[in-house]
Amino acid sequence: MSALTPLREIPDKNIFRAGDVFVLFGELFGRGYVNGLLDEARKAGMTILGVTVGRRDENHKLRPLTDAELKEAEANLGGRIVNVPLMAGFDLDAPEGAPTPTDLLADLKRRLGLAVLFITHDLATAKYVCDRIAIMYLGKFCEVGPLGEVYRYSGHPYTHALLEAVPVPDPRHRRTEPMPAGEIPSAINPPSGCRFHPRCPIARENCAVDEPDLRELRPDHFIACHYAEELLE
Repeated sequence: MSALTPLREIPDKNIFRAGDVFVLFGELFGRGYVNGLLDEARKAGMTILGVTVGRRDENHKLRPLTDAELKEAEANLGGRIVNVPLMAGFDLDAPEGAPTPTDLLADLKRRLGLAVLFITHDLATAKYVCDRIAIMYLGKFCEVGPLGEVYRYSGHPYTHALLEAVPVPDPRHRRTEPMPAGEIPSAINPPSGCRFHPRCPIARENCAVDEPDLRELRPDHFIACHYAEELLE
């Protein structure tokens, strides 16, 4: 690789190509959803490069990794790590008056026009970074579309539950709907049919047998639910 070619659009098909560099911001290696991406990048012959989130010292000042920490992190990643931290992790608040990691990412996206694949469990954070959103449950897409459209017209029961769970900074606000019952099933041995059916409040007999396809039920808004129309009414 002799020149930097930034990715400005997420490809529809294969994003893993030999000779490209897979850059992982933050020390997320070891987590299941990241391991799958890293495995695909390695299989394609990509160079793996990590960027540390750094650490805080006893005075809460940002510092790079020590030699021992860097050695362990590179062994976990299976690639080199740029030991120039931008932020000490998403689990710590930024110092007073300083930008948060989400602020930094959104600013880079805006100034450089970059395409960003932002993986999160926090829908409240996603709205500051993303233009489009894809909701997944046990490895399957539930709902895909423009962020504002999906937030306003959520048509999958799981998306609906995630949005209901977003905290609202108003003590008078009360949730009007219960959260999905039961435990999350094993991703190794997922339920038949629709993977969400054991916890779904609108599931019917066929949901346990027939896996729903993603259907375009509104312009550029795709939903994998047999009865999504009921939530869109």
